[in-house]
Amino acid sequence: MNTVESKTSKISELEADIEKLNIKSIETSMKVFGLNSAANEDTTYLKSMIIDQVLNVSSPNTKWSSDDIMNVHMIKNNHTDSNKYSPLYIVKFRFYEDKARVYGGRENLRKNGIRVGDDLTYKQRNKLKSLKLMGKTAYYYKGELMLPT
Repeated sequence: MNTVESKTSKISELEADIEKLNIKSIETSMKVFGLNSAANEDTTYLKSMIIDQVLNVSSPNTKWSSDDIMNVHMIKNNHTDSNKYSPLYIVKFRFYEDKARVYGGRENLRKNGIRVGDDLTYKQRNKLKSLKLMGKTAYYYKGELMLPT
């Protein structure tokens, strides 16, 4: 193997390692759509809002606390008609099991116009886009690409 091939191979290995780290860092994160814009962007306020409007609705028998959520980010839309589009919230849970509980109650959330989904890496989002353009349906489950037949 020549030097260029060796370096190219090493770069590919490093890129794969970085992608694995990215996946690991977001495995307990969830995107939340359909909530109204928060009154403020204070983390304590956002956690309380997520508990009231998402967690207690999706899993009402769970005793949720703000410690179950590591962080919440509100991403406002930059659309000119901002009243038409609600912001995106990214919720990072302390444990994967908490995220799974929310998924278990997705139907209750949908009744309120709220949707939840996995946070994906840039590479994962691009892969899904390219598969969609080829007319294929795919999704990620625990970081692995799933192609239903």
